[in-house]
Amino acid sequence: MGDVVSAHLDESKRQHIAEKTGKVLGEFGRFYEQQFAVALFNSVRYEIEGNGGPQTQLLHRKARTPPLPMNSAPLEGKSIFSGNLFQYLEENKKWRNRFFFIPDSYGVLFYETRLAYDRGLHPKGAINCAGYKVMTSLEQYQELINNSLPSLKVKAGSQYLRCATQYPIILWHPYGRHLYFCVLTEKEQKKWHAVFQDCVRHANNGLPEDSRVETPAFTDAIRMYRQAKEQYGTWDMMCGSPVQILSNLVMEELHPELRNMISPRLKGKAQERQRHWILVSDAVYQIVQTQCQAQYEAVVQRCEAGRPPLESSIRTDMDQIITSKEHVTNKIRGGERSSR
Repeated sequence: MGDVVSAHLDESKRQHIAEKTGKVLGEFGRFYEQQFAVALFNSVRYEIEGNGGPQTQLLHRKARTPPLPMNSAPLEGKSIFSGNLFQYLEENKKWRNRFFFIPDSYGVLFYETRLAYDRGLHPKGAINCAGYKVMTSLEQYQELINNSLPSLKVKAGSQYLRCATQYPIILWHPYGRHLYFCVLTEKEQKKWHAVFQDCVRHANNGLPEDSRVETPAFTDAIRMYRQAKEQYGTWDMMCGSPVQILSNLVMEELHPELRNMISPRLKGKAQERQRHWILVSDAVYQIVQTQCQAQYEAVVQRCEAGRPPLESSIRTDMDQIITSKEHVTNKIRGGERSSR
């Protein structure tokens, strides 16, 4: 499968990926630096006044309410769920019976066997569920693929893969590799579906809620970047850690470009071309995440380095900043009333 990826991601395409990622992160970085100052001001003001939360911005964002977990309270230090699943291995197109363990962090760990887990061996791998959709129907899954790849549609009723049992559980991601599992009974299928749904919900809320500066600066910078592109309202891929969210931001623009460039060159039957495109997309997503990690850390470090003098200035000029802000806000509101 590595040959498929390397065949379609030559040096010119990798350069295009790097340039697009750098462009998006550069624009985001400028918004982040602006919003970092705003968030720092709000944090300092809240600390001084101690009455009420951070001040309302002129541009609003919809509050993200953390979803309730399947259990009313985290089972700290314990497992959420564990058991065996048949997992489809893309590299040899075979199903393997593996042991899965879900700790209270809601990350998904898997081992070759239960015995390997009991012996304290390192897991074979881990799954971060941020941004995934969980489904239990091959037909639903195929429809989702067809809708996301209109130029590579497969006829209705065609089977994407042959499952080991009649009870599949599929994790679909718009950019990353898809994951395929099976269980032996409908009861197991329903249980694992609920468990994976819970893991997705927890992984999607990957921003630290206790950060009064970095998190609001990040979310407002994302919002302002998308508004600058005339994209308003909520965003389905505000999922996971900052690096994952930034990677989704890049892929939102990059993915259609690469799909149009690469999909006509894919060979084989329609389903095989779909499979190859999913592998290529996942490889691109990994490249983008690596680049986003480095560039986001650089932006944060730059802001943190300038934080002490900025905070000192905010504390010194707090009254003047508040007066100026309220003056501008009142003028905007007065203009809105006069235009009605």
